[in-house]
Amino acid sequence: MNLSPQVEKALAMLNDAGLEAYLVGGAVRDLCLVGCSHVKDWDIATAAGTDEIKTVFAGFRIIETGIKHGTVTVIVDGEPLEITTFRHGDSLRQDLIHRDFTMNTLAYHREQGVIDLYGGAEDFKKRKLRCVGSSLERFCEDPLRILRGLRFASVLDMDIDEEAAAAMRRNKDLLQNVAVERIRNELTQMLCGPSIGRILREFSDVLAVPLPEIKSMIGFEQYHPYHCYDIWGHTVVVVEKVPAEPVLAWAALFHDMGKPFCFSRDPQGVGHFYGHAAKSAEIADRIMERLKFDHVSRKEISFLVEHHDRSIAPNEKSVKRALRQYGVERLSRLIRLGRADTLGHTRECWHYLEEFDQLEQMIQFAIAVGKPFSREDLAVNGKDLIQLGYEGPAIGEALNLLVDAVICDDLKNEKDALITYLRKRKSMKQT
Repeated sequence: MNLSPQVEKALAMLNDAGLEAYLVGGAVRDLCLVGCSHVKDWDIATAAGTDEIKTVFAGFRIIETGIKHGTVTVIVDGEPLEITTFRHGDSLRQDLIHRDFTMNTLAYHREQGVIDLYGGAEDFKKRKLRCVGSSLERFCEDPLRILRGLRFASVLDMDIDEEAAAAMRRNKDLLQNVAVERIRNELTQMLCGPSIGRILREFSDVLAVPLPEIKSMIGFEQYHPYHCYDIWGHTVVVVEKVPAEPVLAWAALFHDMGKPFCFSRDPQGVGHFYGHAAKSAEIADRIMERLKFDHVSRKEISFLVEHHDRSIAPNEKSVKRALRQYGVERLSRLIRLGRADTLGHTRECWHYLEEFDQLEQMIQFAIAVGKPFSREDLAVNGKDLIQLGYEGPAIGEALNLLVDAVICDDLKNEKDALITYLRKRKSMKQT
């Protein structure tokens, strides 16, 4: 196994002191089964108590991260290693039987190599996510494991064992007692997994506990010739098709959440959802407040949801104006979300995919040409406008006017040209 020198050193120090110690958890799984070349978190399980651990690592920086639970973090040559006393009994077997899934029970010993007491390697080979021992007991011990299981199935493309799936559903209401930050983190990773579509379809009842807002979408027919799915089915496709980026994944999940509240049918029976984008953004913001999203993500996701229906013509002026209004990153995200949204419609709408391709090409060309897309790119600034007699909100309005003029090639982005243009406009207003 490709262990870091710091892990090798820590295991050796514990073993040399006559203490049983193993590398456990996600690090062993990722190195042995997933094939990751880089491991972020290293966890060591040992028969030693915390006092013995402190004695072995005297002289090293030790952080009592979870001393009540027998856990300390030791900084070994700059690498933080979490070292925990066996939590159940005094043996590795007793400790591992209380872990969540069999693939996470693999352990590594310096002399014995990889130890697989519960068939985790075979389960992983079969892409089977199975609990260790009783699924009901494992989920009762920590209900977050329900979402961890869905996340693993999504990210690692695994099938959830029937017993585990049944236990997830039976214990799903326990998720109400889990810290919202932990729920948000698991959902975020889950939404970015390659098998997220299958999880959203099969476990919508479980996900409706932390996200009750999805219930109204499930089974809600759209009664429109360009929609071949109900609202939830369409949403699942959009989440599947957006790039695996948290902001886009959440925006895709939220983008049509307001539709059930904006539904109407015309005399021909065709369904419409006027104002659904704004309503969806409102609901999304409430959810993100509840799940304690950071301010930047919350603002960006709300923007994408509210503007996901915005139509941008694939011509130079429209693209440049949109770049000025939204910026490169936001506009690129809107296009990616729009492309995924289109793929969630009937094939009759797929010709719009060509327009998204054109828009992306035009964005790249506009960037390469070096046109200004914001006030900061102009050859003049607020101080220059103050000298011309502008003040207050008029400064921002004038700068926006200049950006539009330069984008549309009506002006060159040169200081003299911009100032001359503003002077002429000012004198015309005064006459």
